Amino acid sequence: ATDGCETDLATSVGSCGACGIACSEVANGTPGCEGATCGARCTVPFQNCDSLVETGCESDAQSDAENCGACARQCPWPANSDFSCARSACSIACRPGYDNCDRMDANGCEVSLISSRNCGTCGRACEPGKVCARLAGAAPVCADRCPVGTTVCDGGCIDTQTEPNHCGMCGTQCPGGVNAAPDCRGGRCALRCRPGFADCDNNAANGCEVNLALSLQHCGAC
Repeated sequence: ATDGCETDLATSVGSCGACGIACSEVANGTPGCEGATCGARCTVPFQNCDSLVETGCESDAQSDAENCGACARQCPWPANSDFSCARSACSIACRPGYDNCDRMDANGCEVSLISSRNCGTCGRACEPGKVCARLAGAAPVCADRCPVGTTVCDGGCIDTQTEPNHCGMCGTQCPGGVNAAPDCRGGRCALRCRPGFADCDNNAANGCEVNLALSLQHCGAC
């Protein structure tokens, strides 16, 4: 009794909200107590983006594409590309067979490198009567004919079973969706979900609608 009521239950990590209620250790940070509730004090560059104490500071702001540089700052997913976060900045990488010829990330990798106008690289056109083909997995080159299993679309030899811009037949462009990029599987349009998201209702109209890290019904998987 000599030291009175010595503990501030609103801020004490060792007695948060009540005597003896200690805040647990926090991954990538240190425990904190604010308003008599345990929380997380994150170590830079980590962030507690899901606001859950038990998962700690789960997001690395330097590399997490869903929380790049700050919580909820989601890297965009432009056409014909994949995305990443490095040093807290978003960037894109082109899908095989495409390039960002205008060097504008906003419209993605807008040019197909398997076409008669841009064969293998931006601006390299094939001679009349030639087609652009990828032979034995090498870089696309101008050739006399297409390899077996491909179809001439826009002057390029395309596998219409897997190409989302010519899915099933030339000119059939698959749509994307929320948290999803267009995909083509077996000549039919499909979705390619962002990491951590899923199309659990199998309804392409609403994209990859489930965040697997937050959904009570689909926790980690559909």
